[in-house]
Amino acid sequence: MNAAELVKKMNVILEQEYNVHSKPVCGKTLRTQRETVEALINLHKRLSGNLGRSFEELLLGNPIPCISHLPFELFLRIGKIESAFMIFLKPGEALIEKFRMLNRLEMVLRNDSNFTDKKLEIIKNYLLQAEEKGIHVLAPNEEIGLRVSISFSKRIKSIRELVTEIRFEKVKDELSGEMLEEDFEQVTEKIDTLGLPSVLSKAFNNVKEYYWKSKDDDFERSKGTNFIRNILVETVKYASVKLSEFKKETIPKMEGTEFVRFKSYLKSKDVITEDEMPIINGFHSLLSSTGSHSLISDREAYRLKMNMIVELSLLILTRLENFLKAT
Repeated sequence: MNAAELVKKMNVILEQEYNVHSKPVCGKTLRTQRETVEALINLHKRLSGNLGRSFEELLLGNPIPCISHLPFELFLRIGKIESAFMIFLKPGEALIEKFRMLNRLEMVLRNDSNFTDKKLEIIKNYLLQAEEKGIHVLAPNEEIGLRVSISFSKRIKSIRELVTEIRFEKVKDELSGEMLEEDFEQVTEKIDTLGLPSVLSKAFNNVKEYYWKSKDDDFERSKGTNFIRNILVETVKYASVKLSEFKKETIPKMEGTEFVRFKSYLKSKDVITEDEMPIINGFHSLLSSTGSHSLISDREAYRLKMNMIVELSLLILTRLENFLKAT
């Protein structure tokens, strides 16, 4: 197939959709839409190199009105997110076509599980751009009232929330491995077995709950970090108190914070070793840091720290449990 044949083939596919459903308005049937997009995808699969790039350029410059949501869906389906949103963010399309594209985006998101987290983040950023521009910029040739403008913003927001939910589910699947879930359950079981205050179990649940229930837009790094730091401090504190009660002795007083006093006591009883003390100190310092890092999102950093506090607490509580059994 040469370039001329490509143009002819693509136009036949697109014009068939347009001619069948364009009178008196650009209406559609789901069946014809699906067949048209599938035909375009099959055509794209047969191409490579310069011909493949020419095909994509033709779709981006498609002059046929009322069906730009079809190339938009095609680019989404083949993973060309930037090209899809070049179509969506291009001013001049009919208002109804912008809404059709959003409908196709929602459909693809709900049915295609192959989007990577990076691509989902790109989609979210493009949606933010669209929301900032507003429908008046994206469809400048139409008279748009306040109600339609609000409806457009709400539609974009609902899809952004869908993107967030999909990203959470992907991470949740990664987190639901046997080892991690088992460790979390072991921590809560040991808290109960050792007779430690139930507030500690609640603290662990708060950490987990905040991660799953908070949305991307209202996620507060400092709030999440405080939850994790509180667990570290409380685990060390209650483990020390339990051990001192068992030993029937008073935890020695010393300069510094209670955290310093309690972790030093655990170290003196070898519940925390000399080699492990720098890890605990470093983790506490990390949790006291107020800055973010440009190479990782606040939510992802929170997830990793959440995993770390589960493992660190499990280490301390397992040592405490074994100490009490051995004595």
